[in-house]
Amino acid sequence: MEVLRLLASRRAASVTETIRRAISVLQFVEDEVAKGNKLAVVETDENGEQRVREIVLMG
Repeated sequence: MEVLRLLASRRAASVTETIRRAISVLQFVEDEVAKGNKLAVVETDENGEQRVREIVLMG
């Protein structure tokens, strides 16, 4: 529950709204994976170079 409150406070949102957002994000992720798509994070370093890290979901 503490993590939920922390996430809510980062956006000045209610716990209820944070739960709604989390469910929406989970639905998006699961829908994309079901389509065979991959998820990734693109990091940009201080030189402007980008590195792509694939997010692998288990289960």
